Amino acid sequence: MKIHIDLRHHAGKLALFSLVFVLVAYFIFNWTMSALIHAKKEVMIPDLKGKSLTEAVAVLSSLNVGIRKEGEEPDQSLPAGTIIRQNPLAGMSVREGKIIRVTVSQGGNVIYVPDVVSQAVRTAEIAIRSTGLAVGEESSRFSLMYKKARSSIRTRPPAPSPKKTRW
Repeated sequence: MKIHIDLRHHAGKLALFSLVFVLVAYFIFNWTMSALIHAKKEVMIPDLKGKSLTEAVAVLSSLNVGIRKEGEEPDQSLPAGTIIRQNPLAGMSVREGKIIRVTVSQGGNVIYVPDVVSQAVRTAEIAIRSTGLAVGEESSRFSLMYKKARSSIRTRPPAPSPKKTRW
């Protein structure tokens, strides 16, 4: 008595079983990963512009969101140490654990304009250029009071200002 086994029939069943097993494993893996990824709740990012880093850390930590300072830039409109911009932007929804990147203000870039009234013209030009400023338009007026026209600075239009902000 010989037993004849049809391998083609069993190979088809084995291939079908393997295919079903791979599909079930794929769906279980996707379901598990989806559950893990979406387990963190979404939070709305607040506007951090104008807040100090300390204030921003307090606000974001209550939302379980992190913060990273990416750099500093001069900004005349905000005092030094306050946030200029953020990414992601305010109002966006992110998952807990996300890192918010911020740029912080260095304040305005202030330079002091030297007082050149009553100084010799050459001395005044040197003082102005040493601060990084350029000498602007010069004008002369005849005066009976002062004998030499270019001897010294008597006025300084426009109105005097102790400092100038460089943009």
